[in-house]
Amino acid sequence: MTVEVVEVLETQVQVIEVTESPVDVVGVVEAAGPRGDIGTQGVPGEEGADGASGAPGAPGAPGADGADGAPGADGSPGTDGADGAPGADGPTGPTGATGAASTVPGPAGPAGAASTVAGPQGAQGVPGDAGAVGATGAAGAQGATGPTGSTGVQGPKGDTGTTGAQGAAGDTGLTGSQGIQGSTGEAGAAGATGAAGAQGIQGVPGDTGATGSQGLQGETGATGSTGAAGPGVPTGGTTGQVLAKVSGTDLDTHWADPPATEFYPTEQTTTLTAADGDGTVTLAKGFTLHQVGYSAAGRFRLYRTAAGRTADVARATTDAYPGGPGLLYEYVAMAAETDVERPVDGAWASDETTYYYQAAGPVTVTLVWVQTGA
Repeated sequence: MTVEVVEVLETQVQVIEVTESPVDVVGVVEAAGPRGDIGTQGVPGEEGADGASGAPGAPGAPGADGADGAPGADGSPGTDGADGAPGADGPTGPTGATGAASTVPGPAGPAGAASTVAGPQGAQGVPGDAGAVGATGAAGAQGATGPTGSTGVQGPKGDTGTTGAQGAAGDTGLTGSQGIQGSTGEAGAAGATGAAGAQGIQGVPGDTGATGSQGLQGETGATGSTGAAGPGVPTGGTTGQVLAKVSGTDLDTHWADPPATEFYPTEQTTTLTAADGDGTVTLAKGFTLHQVGYSAAGRFRLYRTAAGRTADVARATTDAYPGGPGLLYEYVAMAAETDVERPVDGAWASDETTYYYQAAGPVTVTLVWVQTGA
């Protein structure tokens, strides 16, 4: 019996044929290289064609004849004897030739275990083309002017040249900048006096100098003579009178009574006890109502005239006042409280000091006010 072993190695396919007696090595088995990465599962190949049938074996040798039996009496023909046992099989014929190798790959074997050894690094890729040069960026802002450099070291003084001959006096040129002081040369011969040069331009005024220190305190001067006595306040007058002008002439004044419109800013209090219904209250011709206190819940309205009160008496608390000179103040207290946000500021009633109110109570109303007119 022959067994074919196909071993797939990393670099080549080895076919090993094993027989019962001698072993013929069809290929050479080399040492396995490092295991590569597992490939993807291949498509199963088609089934290979059947190999050709081997040649029939040679017929076996005939078996030996049996011994002749004794002639029997001729009788009637007997029945046919049973068939003899089959002869032994002949020896096995030689093995037929191996069929041609299939050109269709067989199915892929099961995936091997993942390799723990990294494969070799691939070769360096070809460098890519250089990218296009980018556009030039916008110019940056002008930098600040750097500080002025220090003055360089003065060069060495040159040798004094020989005195030249006196030249003719030329026109006076423009005044040049001050040069470096040279060494004093030998005195030359006196030249003729040149014409006077033109007046130079006015130089730039120099900076104001620093303020000098405080001078010493001068001596105290002599005391002056006493002046004439002033007019002073006129004599006379009585308690409560004020100084008033008589005319537009300076110092023309006299004592006089104060004007009758003097104000009295003292705060006063007027209480209307258990007010309920119509009533009157005496205040002043001019007054400012600072605050109004209520002993309990109630509605209170203050009028200049009785006619104004009568015309407004039926108005509900939810209705706005239609306007007119009558109503001075109105407030609805929900409980005992003090109204300081809605007092009357500067009420006047001609020459009257009596005012008219209408209260829904009984409620004690306390008016705090100041007089603003006589």
